[in-house]
Amino acid sequence: MSRLAIPMSLFLLLLGLSACGGSSGSTGGAAATDAGADTAVASADTTSGGDSATSDAAAGDASGGDASAGGACGELTEVGLCTGVTLTWCEQDKIETVDCADAIGSDGQVGVCTAAGEEYGFVCAAKAGDTCAFADDEGGVEQVYCAGKDAGCVFDGTADTCKENVGTCDDDAIDTCIADYLVWGCEEPQPAVYDCAILGAKCVAKDDSATCQGVTEGKQCDTDVLLCASGLSCVGVTDDSYGTCTKP
Repeated sequence: MSRLAIPMSLFLLLLGLSACGGSSGSTGGAAATDAGADTAVASADTTSGGDSATSDAAAGDASGGDASAGGACGELTEVGLCTGVTLTWCEQDKIETVDCADAIGSDGQVGVCTAAGEEYGFVCAAKAGDTCAFADDEGGVEQVYCAGKDAGCVFDGTADTCKENVGTCDDDAIDTCIADYLVWGCEEPQPAVYDCAILGAKCVAKDDSATCQGVTEGKQCDTDVLLCASGLSCVGVTDDSYGTCTKP
């Protein structure tokens, strides 16, 4: 399985991320068409201390965490806070700021600042319907955060886009099924998934791996994850791109 993802480092702004979370599928798809995309993401992890950040906090709590933090950042902590589309947080006793509008993707895609969940603080994220996975220079795929409730990055056979109500994940969720979503990556708590149902298939998990089984004619396929229905062959698949399920 070659669609790769590893977690993004705490609070670092990355240009040209390394691949994210886990692995599954081919390196083709819409993500491969954005090989030159510059992607910057700021993430926050509250497990080392400070108050948890929530969506309600994003709307009304400007403290950004524990008021006892003190130091050069004052009340601001690693949890961060959103002011419009601007993300601000404290890192190593220094205030850091990024304009989320310009921090996600390329080609004019506008990001937003939002809460990633109670344990993860505030982040820059792509909006619902916007691209959320980009090809890196090593043939892998970079996942970015998505805005919205239980949002995830969904590959529908054509594009990787943000969608709400996908579910949540941790590293153990990689290569498992969430209903008919096959989880190929995880930027906690948000999964990156294949939508097996939209390919006409079912997600089937077995022996620490998962596949979309029964991809219908004319849909994208590969040889190890997106498996064509009986009587169809995956034609044109390569190491760099998906094939198409076709009658012999």
